[in-house]
Amino acid sequence: MTVLAVMFTALAGFGQAPDVCKTLYSPDVDLEHGPLPTNFAVVGVASNFWGLDGSDTAPIATSPALTMVNDYLSIKTLTATTVCHNATATLKANASNYDSLFLADDTAYTVGSFPFSYARGIPVIFGYQTDTPDVNNLIASKAVISGTQHTIANANLASYGISSNTEYLALANPTLAPYGAAAEDIITAMGISYPPPTAYPTLFSNIALTFSAVGTNPGLGYVKAGFVSKAQICSITNEVTYVEFINPVFTLDQTASVVNTSNTVAVDLYFYIQAQISSEDWPTFLTNFCYQAP
Repeated sequence: MTVLAVMFTALAGFGQAPDVCKTLYSPDVDLEHGPLPTNFAVVGVASNFWGLDGSDTAPIATSPALTMVNDYLSIKTLTATTVCHNATATLKANASNYDSLFLADDTAYTVGSFPFSYARGIPVIFGYQTDTPDVNNLIASKAVISGTQHTIANANLASYGISSNTEYLALANPTLAPYGAAAEDIITAMGISYPPPTAYPTLFSNIALTFSAVGTNPGLGYVKAGFVSKAQICSITNEVTYVEFINPVFTLDQTASVVNTSNTVAVDLYFYIQAQISSEDWPTFLTNFCYQAP
């Protein structure tokens, strides 16, 4: 297990924010009594693909990335896979630290081999129902919108704005996080200068930190809302109010690639996912985690 310990140490200290990592094992691995894994891989995933809980104690069932890897490992032997999440730009800047990358935009086609689209991500603005009980607490509109969920399918957002009720709005840094860039596009399409006056003074360095900021008072004012991925709120939609933006202008083509083609686990994981896509299991998987099929 020394190899994994060294990997984690190397991965934990670089980039705009440290990676959060979790190691999963095939069912035959017994860390206490043996056998120990003999096959290893490190997979870097964009923070939205990690899901709701951005910590290393995230439940597997709430994380699309961890569920994907765990399902793969269930049919493998003596294999360990370390999954780490961070902003897409941070992952790419340190691509050599990973064997595979699952990014939040289409730039995997410029990093690694065997690139493919694995999901289409949906940007949302959300707040907890205790802070924003109605969608009009999130989005101002010339038309009447109400309820706890609302879908905007238009590319023209001139009739919409950010509600003044948000107080502070959490945004990810658009130069690091594609969902931050999507938020910038949405806000700009509303005719509002970016960042808007309600933006929290700090742009968060990945979308997991952006999600975690909502519902907090970090000393500069209460953060009532934030722009994140729908996947991050997928398991708590009964607790939050959100508006999703599903026009292709704003949704994200999320792509993956194999960085280290000499790593047999990374290549095997690629072929495993391709088999899922070919069998039409993948769209169901994506729907369950609030993505669109690519």
